[in-house]
Amino acid sequence: MYILSLQDDETTQLIGAFNTEEDVVSWINSIPNVKKDYNDNYILKIEDLTEFINIKWKDSIVPLTQYSFSTGEYLYFSWEEIAYMNQHHGITSGSTKIDNYYYDNNEVKEEIKLRQSLKQALKDYFEKNNQSYYFGGKGSQDGEYINTEDGTFLHIDPSTLEEWKSTQDIEKILNIK
Repeated sequence: MYILSLQDDETTQLIGAFNTEEDVVSWINSIPNVKKDYNDNYILKIEDLTEFINIKWKDSIVPLTQYSFSTGEYLYFSWEEIAYMNQHHGITSGSTKIDNYYYDNNEVKEEIKLRQSLKQALKDYFEKNNQSYYFGGKGSQDGEYINTEDGTFLHIDPSTLEEWKSTQDIEKILNIK
């Protein structure tokens, strides 16, 4: 199942759910003046959207108006596959955002365990060496980091986690060796 939305720079309007990606594209193509940009994304100039139009597709009708959108020159069509929870068993397809990075849902648990393992090793290392530290940046654009009183600064990003996974060597992670 796919969820389709239409968005400008500030506003997102949920359109609906579709059985297939082909249905999503068919619905989009039923709108006058829709074009593809150089990245093959579907776009619609806001000025090309009339004040009011009913988009008819199969047995459904969706009203659209340029008054629903406030900024930007273009409207962008965005869709993603979602699990139909009443019929789904196990981990759903898709991705989960961790800090500012997306991971396949099948990888999330392992990534969190790896992150927790690195953070614990960092805490243990700095406490053993009597250095004060703090973790910050959680949920920020750059992601979580550790900063210490001696100026050590380390982002806990995918490359750091990958190095930790392969070495399990905190001094190497901190570039002390």
